Formats: sequence, structure tokens, C-alpha cells
Amino acid sequence: IIHCRQPEAVDKRYVSLIIPCRAHLEKSFHFDCLREKTSYITLNNIKNCGILVIQMAAEAAYLKYYTYRRERWKEKIMEYTNDRGALTLKFPVQSFRKIPNPYLKEEEGDKEAAMYVAICDVKELPANIPMETNPREQRLTTNVAKKIKNSLLDPAAFDFYLLNRGLLLSARTVSFDNYSNQMTIVFEDPDVHGNVDGGHTYKIILANRDQLDLGQQYVKLEILTGVENIFQNLAAARNTSVQVQDKSIAELEKRFEIIKDAIGSEAFSKRVYFKENDSGDIDVADLLAMLNMFNIHKYPGKENFPVVSYSAKKKCIDYYIEYHKKFGESAENPYVKMVPIMCDIFKLYDRIEISMSRFYRQKNQSGRYGSVKGVAAPKGGRSLESKFYGKQLDLYSPTGFLYPILGAFRALVKEENGVYGWKTDPFAVLERVGGELV
Repeated sequence: IIHCRQPEAVDKRYVSLIIPCRAHLEKSFHFDCLREKTSYITLNNIKNCGILVIQMAAEAAYLKYYTYRRERWKEKIMEYTNDRGALTLKFPVQSFRKIPNPYLKEEEGDKEAAMYVAICDVKELPANIPMETNPREQRLTTNVAKKIKNSLLDPAAFDFYLLNRGLLLSARTVSFDNYSNQMTIVFEDPDVHGNVDGGHTYKIILANRDQLDLGQQYVKLEILTGVENIFQNLAAARNTSVQVQDKSIAELEKRFEIIKDAIGSEAFSKRVYFKENDSGDIDVADLLAMLNMFNIHKYPGKENFPVVSYSAKKKCIDYYIEYHKKFGESAENPYVKMVPIMCDIFKLYDRIEISMSRFYRQKNQSGRYGSVKGVAAPKGGRSLESKFYGKQLDLYSPTGFLYPILGAFRALVKEENGVYGWKTDPFAVLERVGGELV
């Protein structure tokens, strides 16, 4: 998302393009059209800096931002990188095995994914495995963290690799040298390659392994390759333990009554589950992720964006619980204000999901939406249905496609007389601009 600001200078000689970065980068980029030049843009006479120049400069500004992230990645691990800027880690392991992909000989299924399992001495585990890919903050003062530490440092136990789930890593490639027992892992893309799960275990090992001897404790490593296209789903699926706990506690404390009352008359309400082992097929975390996109109290303008709705649903649960603890069910709670449009949000999601293929063809008449990577057609005589209202789907669309389109409609939300409402009919707007959005 790029914001363009034109200065008050008389000749309008430059445009500042600001690209909001991820939270952990904590900076923005200002692109000066007059001074910066790349292979994407050649600027000569820019006295009248029009929209075309702004769009061109925006592309160049993105290149500058992308280049910065690559440089940051290189600086962080420069001594371990190859010529392409990828992080390569080579270290000894006690055992190594490749798990065969069960779909390699089948007509269906993802054939690119591969799984590797290794056992590594905690003393020889690299200290610079990328952590930006882990959606959860590592707090080492929790009871769970203390239990992991105690298990690691127990002088009478030699079973840490059995008791602990270990580390889950996503990587570009993995190889093993049978002669030296060295494993080599290549992390190429900082967005999808790195630690996915087991961040607490990793941090605890690094902080305490000096107290151990070589050969005393081991940790299991699970490395996945070829999962770039499903990375967000993978991260969400593997980081559920704390999410389940917080959700179950919130249900016991009756914090979800706002949502239950709002959707009570909807057909899908009985299918929503609010705690572990409840019946149903719709997770309340999915509802909270969608509602978070429309919280104009938290995201009032175009400076911050609800990317956590897709990348870290645990945070969406946290946000909801924090607001409920602070405001209860009073009119100050943004989720209480959201009640009048809450069901519209879920209906809008279904409408987008149902219409993806139709909107795609509007702007790409010769293209096939079903051939887009990540999109899937029903097979084996099974049918596909929309998430909430069970409408028939011709194709499955990943949430990574649907969420940004749904979140764009936050621009139509207004607060009036203490409640949220629509500036205009969102369903009519979807019909007008759906092709552009898809």
C-alpha cells in the first residue's frame, strides 16, 4: 500500500511516496522523483507531476523498499550467505531423514512440498535461524517457557528431543552429507523461509545451552520445502496452542456474548465453535480476524493495516479480549459499535468468495481463474460451499486472496451516533469494482 503526497512547492518538482513497512522494520520510505532513478523509471521534465509519474514512481519506490529488505537480510547474516543473498546454514546432525511426499505418484495433491526430519545436538544448533517468519512473540517468562527450560536443563533426563515438539523450519532447499553428517539448509526468501513454529524452544535453547555439555540434550528439527504458496496457512495451523487456550478461557469468561447475540439469527451461528472440542466447523478466530479488518477505532486511516487478520489470528483474539476487558459490553467497545454491520461483513465475505471467478473473467476474459496457483476445483464428486451461507462454489479461493479484498471495504465504514454503519451499500460497490479488486 503506497500513499502519495505532493509538496506545496510551486513547481511541484517531486513527489514523496511513503511505503508503510512491516512493524518489525519500524520505518517508512520517501521516494524523491527528482533524485532517484532506477531501471523502472526515467524522469526528465517533471514540473507537472501527474498521476502517471506517481504510478511509475510508486513502482520504483517499491523496488527501493524491496532492495532495502534484501540488504537488511544480507547484513544480518552476511558471513553465512552465498552470492545470491540467501542464508545458508551448515551444521552437524545426529540423524537425518527425508519423508517421501505421498502425492508424488498420485494424480492429485501438491507434489512440490517435501519434508525432512533431523535430530541435532542443542549445542550445535545455529544461532541465526531467521525468526521473522514466526507469527508469535516469544515470551520466556510464561509457565510454558519455564517448563521447557526445566526439561532442557534437567540433569537426570536425556529425553528433551522426545518431550519437546522441536523446531519447524521453512526453507528453499535442504541437503545432507552422509560422510560428514552435515546438514545444509538454504533460506532464500525472508517472508516465507525461517522458523515457523517452536520459537520459544529455540530462544530457550540459545539462552541456556551454555549450561549443558555436548551430547547431553538434542532437539528435533522438521524442515519443509516447497511450501511457499501455503506458508500463511502453515504458520496459522502450527501455532494454535496458545490461541486455543486464550479462546477457551474467553469463552468460559463469557466474552463472546457480543458476537453470539449479533449472529444468533443467522443460519451459520450453530456451526461456530468458541472453545476447544466444541462442535462446529467455523472457528470464532476466523470471525474475529474478519471483524478486526473493520475496526476503524484501531485502523482509522491509511497509516496502519490489519495484516494480522491473515498472518496472526492469535493477535485478533488478543485484540478482542483486550477491548472486552477494557470496555466490557459498553457502547465504547468497538465490537459493540460493529454489531449493526457484523452480519453484513460475513455476507460480504461469502459474496466475494462466490464471485471470485466471475470478477476474474471481467478483467481477464481469456484467462482461467482455475489455473491460478492456490485456486482449486472440486474433485471426486465433492462439492464446494461458501464459508458461512453454504452457497455452491465453482472454485476454491485461498483466504490470502479473499482477505485483502474484504478488508478494502473498511473504507466504507463510518461511525455515527456511536455505532458503525456503511457510507454506501458495500454489495453494490462490490459489483461495480469487484473485477478491479480481484
